[in-house]
Amino acid sequence: MKIVVCIKQVPDTKGGVKFKPDGTLDRAAMLTIMNPDDKAGLEAALRLKDQYGAEVTVVTMGLPKAEEVLREAMAMGADKGILVTDRVLGGADTWATSTTLAGAIRNLEYDLIITGRQAIDGDTAQVGPQIAEHLDLPLISYAQDIKLDGDSIIVQRQYDDRYHVLKAQLPCVITALSELNEPRYMTPGGIFDAYDAEITTWGRADLKDVEDCNLGLPGSPTQIAKASDKVRKGKGVMMTAETPEEGVEYIMDKLLTKHLQEYKGVFIYAQQVDNKIDAIALELLGKANELAADLGTDVTAVLIGYDVKGLVDELAEYGADKVIVVDDPELKEYRTEPYTHALASVINEYKPDILLVGATAIGRDLGPRVSARVATGLTADCTVLEIGEFKARGDEEPRQGQLLMTRPAFGGNTIATIACPNHRPQMATVRPGVMQKKAPVAGAKAEVIEFNPGFEKNNKYVEIMDVVKSLAETVDIQAAKILVSGGRGVGCPENFAMLDDLAEALGGTVSCSRAVVDNGWKPKDLQVGQTGKTVRPQVYFAIGISGAIQHVAGMEESDIIIAINKDPDAPIFDVADYGIVGDALKIVPKLTEAIKANK
Repeated sequence: MKIVVCIKQVPDTKGGVKFKPDGTLDRAAMLTIMNPDDKAGLEAALRLKDQYGAEVTVVTMGLPKAEEVLREAMAMGADKGILVTDRVLGGADTWATSTTLAGAIRNLEYDLIITGRQAIDGDTAQVGPQIAEHLDLPLISYAQDIKLDGDSIIVQRQYDDRYHVLKAQLPCVITALSELNEPRYMTPGGIFDAYDAEITTWGRADLKDVEDCNLGLPGSPTQIAKASDKVRKGKGVMMTAETPEEGVEYIMDKLLTKHLQEYKGVFIYAQQVDNKIDAIALELLGKANELAADLGTDVTAVLIGYDVKGLVDELAEYGADKVIVVDDPELKEYRTEPYTHALASVINEYKPDILLVGATAIGRDLGPRVSARVATGLTADCTVLEIGEFKARGDEEPRQGQLLMTRPAFGGNTIATIACPNHRPQMATVRPGVMQKKAPVAGAKAEVIEFNPGFEKNNKYVEIMDVVKSLAETVDIQAAKILVSGGRGVGCPENFAMLDDLAEALGGTVSCSRAVVDNGWKPKDLQVGQTGKTVRPQVYFAIGISGAIQHVAGMEESDIIIAINKDPDAPIFDVADYGIVGDALKIVPKLTEAIKANK
């Protein structure tokens, strides 16, 4: 068995983020590490090697210094390392990067290709799906378990509230989550062998079946309009509670005095699961209406599934002027290939100027594959969308009416505004919870267009062997007006009972940090943060949460943030409106009592 693993050397954001004058990343000036999701993918490949005697080849694209990450992989147990480097490949976006890697992989024998789900320098989750599209292979993304079954592979694929057990014929592409496994360490002998080993270096001339127009900065559909350090919510007021009662009094005062509350058209992918419209679709409709008003055009929702026509009126009430319905038995459960075929066919037929997709587990799988199929750029995980002007490379004057897509990068340290001036549609995945729904208009109707491109099974179809829904009955934290969120500082799962009590007294909902999920204390549905959900409640309690960048990225837009932490230097206080330095285990129960007494 031959396995190819794509890995990336990424900036260690703890060392700072540096840009060149043209807005591209100055990678040569930054400290680097192996991308965590890629390392998990490498570990998965090495475990298959241990079990089946596979040969593992690691491939990376980058500057000559990226050789370091290949040697690290070989010190862990990989057999061969290939560095793809050439000046003409510099400045590539995900489209150009995936094109380059596919061109390199075509030179290799492979049964399985593994990439990380996403890289921490971009968080796009696009390269793996796009490689699969370029190589015309089946794709299984968000893998959390991998097993071989003869000439097939069986994978648990993670979704937001369930996982699918999928079976695909080899060869195929898998994208791995960092949670997939615990990567092994380099061994001393492996380190010596790796640094004696020969690294194969390929340049532009070694890429197979790749056109120059799809490479590097010139071949990138998306262009950076601007990049800058992220502007954080300003630090609020912090007091040190000498007693729990003093902390409670302070919070009660604030709670009682603050209010607790040829291409045209804008298309959105109206995600539905189990024949229920997902909240992200309604959020996208709200933003789509704003964009359409600026452009003087209309809003179209693309509804894909089986027996979903009954959902049309809800989309109309939330702002859809038109609804394109693709209804077919092949679409009953989400699978990458039939849904990609459906959405790409709609694009080719109706030619939208803009297409918005939710940055959910489904959307981050579907969007990159669709963008690769219709040969356009995709900006991932956007938090701001607006219509403005953009001066593309080679333009004398800026173009008007361009979609400017702003997204965080490098763990939330930086924000970048991206444009896609020369390709259509302009595609973006949008982080859930950051856009506002329109107020629904009861009885509103939309023009309904039934469209079915036809579905014929091909080598990219995967078989759903099982669907396992989450057993936990959790609420939608993105809809909550008040969130009581706990972190590692809560101490143990039993102590979350006091957070439950506080949330009940406030009429709120409990959520948590990633550390809590990783420890098995709470389900992932309740996780706030970059790898969880983005929330914007009226009040957000951060209890025992240190405030790592990844967590803050998911909650900093809350109207009021109240933090309770023993550590006066905890980063959460940098974004909190009100901070209490004190013992949460003593403060929270007394706060709950005070709130109940005040009702």
